[in-house]
Amino acid sequence: MEAESIWREIEKCNRCENCKRVCPGYLGSENESFSPLGRIKSTEKLLRGEELSKSERETAYACTLCMACELECPAHVKVTELIKYLRARLDTLGATPKRIRHVFENMSNLGSVLREPPHERLKWIDGSTELTPGAETVYLTGCIVAYRLRDIAKDVVRVLNQAELRIDVLGEKENCCGLNFFQFGKNEEIAKLAKKNIESIERTGAKSVIFSCSSCYDVYSTIYPSIYREPKFEVEHISQTIHRLIMDGKLNFTDECKGKKVVFKDPCHLGRRCGIYREPREILKYMGAELIEFKENRANALCCGAPTIRLFSPQISEKVGELLIREAQEKGVSTIITSCPFCYLHLKLVNERLNSKVEIQELPVFVHNYLERKY
Repeated sequence: MEAESIWREIEKCNRCENCKRVCPGYLGSENESFSPLGRIKSTEKLLRGEELSKSERETAYACTLCMACELECPAHVKVTELIKYLRARLDTLGATPKRIRHVFENMSNLGSVLREPPHERLKWIDGSTELTPGAETVYLTGCIVAYRLRDIAKDVVRVLNQAELRIDVLGEKENCCGLNFFQFGKNEEIAKLAKKNIESIERTGAKSVIFSCSSCYDVYSTIYPSIYREPKFEVEHISQTIHRLIMDGKLNFTDECKGKKVVFKDPCHLGRRCGIYREPREILKYMGAELIEFKENRANALCCGAPTIRLFSPQISEKVGELLIREAQEKGVSTIITSCPFCYLHLKLVNERLNSKVEIQELPVFVHNYLERKY
């Protein structure tokens, strides 16, 4: 958005402060600077040519762009666009934090948000996973799963193998989806990456691509089409894939999950941005679990506070994660299940610090644990 459009968005804000009650940054800090209203004020200040303080600059980055504030806003202010504009302007002033610049460098030079070489993406593959070179279905792991949460990748493939679905991976040819470019207003960079990634997959002849990372799924299903074009292949989140395979009678489960009290944590990218709420819940019910809901769920689900809040204000992020763990404990839940590697990793760390008995699991891992094996 251009400066004139940003001014119009700022003028729409009536300072009602409704956004505060759903913002993870504010809930974890009770500091207006970390709320959408605080960031709107910072954007206005920058547009007036005033210099931002160090703390005002930092709060521009401690936001996940979860979009909860936009759904709550009665004036329909496009807060995420304001924050992206704020970050882009700060970048032109040379104010982007070093840790974010390093992420950009990793994405450009290594094809990952992490400082890891491409060939390391394949380390999760072992004898328990069966891949079919040239298969019409490709599984994109995403950076965090490939390098840090390899068991998730293994269990995704094992579940698909159980359903006799032939799949392949891009391996070291897989590239970062570029979400950080998008979230920090680097429009030229994300547009180039959209073209590169879509055309690279199309050259393989793949007809469909499955994602276990909610952020990657969001990028390919909503962001790439808006800045480049629709891909020629179908995109599907793993929750949709597993649900479809269950409905087709290709996945069955043991009785061990029956009556297990679980709650599904809606990832922001999968839920608010992509509208996928039904499939994960129906999977858990089909498995026989007793599904409990967080007080705030589906479109109103509380953002867990990862990854950008954790990166810049870990103490705030921890408090938000703690709110979710505490609520699960109060409801007598045995397991919090999510389908986002960032939610999973963050909640697991908070859970360990609290020494909580609540389990944190990723949906495909939970599904794999209770499969009725064919072989």
